[in-house]
Parts: sequence; structure tokens; C-alpha cells
Amino acid sequence: MKVILVDDEPILLTHLEKLFKDIDGIQLIGMYSNPYQAIEAVLRDKPDVVFLDIEMPEINGIEVAEKIQNNLPLINIVFVTAYSEYAVKAFEINAVDYLLKPLNRNRLLKTVQRFQVNNNSKELPVQTPMVCCFQSFQFIDAQSQKLQVRWRTNKAEELFLFLLHNRQKPIRKEMILDLFWPETEWDRAYTHMYTTIYQIRKALKSANLHIKIKSLGESYILDLNGVKLDVDELEKGINQYPFVNSKTLTYHQNIMALYQGDYLAES
Repeated sequence: MKVILVDDEPILLTHLEKLFKDIDGIQLIGMYSNPYQAIEAVLRDKPDVVFLDIEMPEINGIEVAEKIQNNLPLINIVFVTAYSEYAVKAFEINAVDYLLKPLNRNRLLKTVQRFQVNNNSKELPVQTPMVCCFQSFQFIDAQSQKLQVRWRTNKAEELFLFLLHNRQKPIRKEMILDLFWPETEWDRAYTHMYTTIYQIRKALKSANLHIKIKSLGESYILDLNGVKLDVDELEKGINQYPFVNSKTLTYHQNIMALYQGDYLAES
């Protein structure tokens, strides 16, 4: 579980850091005394939980939380403050907990364990479609049933896999032409490429998959658009709980169930 701490008093940040130090499953990825820097870091690094002070100069923690939630509506916010009068407002903006200073380790542990229980109870695969690349290439729907995607040509499937492998990165059309139609005259190669991209989009749409292939000038980029990828899910799960212990064993077993064999071994 990735955590960011925000408090304008460095001494209290250090105290919080010590409290977190020996708690299993916690990855402390940032501590900030400047709330504006904290907002930037949270939006960039996307932690699972933000522990946030309320009374800060220039901007208070409630406002910081609202700015974060405008961009990351599902993020977990825990307020840590010396003032109980903010509790109602905190829960109005869906804070998941409200901890009063001085904070002790046992109280913090209860909050953390609640997050860990919630995370461990999540079933895999989650209720969204998934692209599977371990061992065989296939699509799984939200009910864990295999989806039939009908590729018009082998070239369409191969180009999709190439874009998937390079997901979220712009791939120049020139490179695609060189790789997939190296011996074809330039104008005809472009026609083949456009036709193949159209076939990919049509195949995905027919299977009700919302994966996007966007044209950005002289490049294409593949956006999974909410569809999960088993490779990413495995990596994310291992990073979230890097150590195996009695509390995280079930979670690791579920995550490792995604690994069915080598990457695209049958493709």
C-alpha cells in the first residue's frame, strides 16, 4: 500500500514516519510539509492513501483533499489533526478516517489494517475486462469468461499486440510501416496500415472492448481506457505488497494466479 504523508510541521512528519516504519505492507513514497508540493506529488504518484494534516498555513487540509479528489475521486484520504471540530466536514468529503493527535501506533495500526483487509478481500480478476498475455493471448470479460475477438487478418492481431506491448507510448507510423510492410511500395503500405488499424478498431468494438487506438499526427498510441492487462496487474500487486507474510499471503496467492506462463508464449 503506497502512502504519502502531509503535515506542515516537519517534527510531526518525522513522528509519523517512525510510526509507519515497522508496519507490514506499507510503502512510504513521500512526505511533504508544503501542501502545494504535496498535491503535485499525489496527482503524479497516485498513492493508495494520503494521511493529511488539516491546520496548515495558506491552505487547509480540507481544501487540499478537495483539490486532490477533483482529479482522483477514488483516492483514500485520512485526516490527522489536533482539532476534533473538523470531523463532520472531513466525512462530508468522504474521508475514510479521522485521527486525532497525538497519534499512537495502535490507533494508526487499526486504520492501516482496515485498508489491508479491504485490499486482501478484492477478488481477482476484478470486475472489468482484462487482456491476458501470460502464456496465451486472450480477452476476459467482467464475468471472467473468455471473450471472442474476431481478427479479420493475422496482421491485425499482430499489429494490435505490437501496440499493446508499447501501450501508452506514441509509435511512429513510419516505424509500423518498416516493421509490418517493409517490402511494400510506400502508398500501398500506408493504405494497408490504415485498413489494418480500422480492422483492429472494428474487432475491439464488436467485442464491446473500449480500448482506443488514437492517431496523434504521425504516430499511433494504444490506450487501454480502463481495460486491465494481466502483466500490469501482477506488477502492481507485487509492488503494493512486496513482502509475503501471514497477512498478505492470500493476496499474493490471488495475484500470482494471474501468471499462467511466459509472456505471449503461445503467440
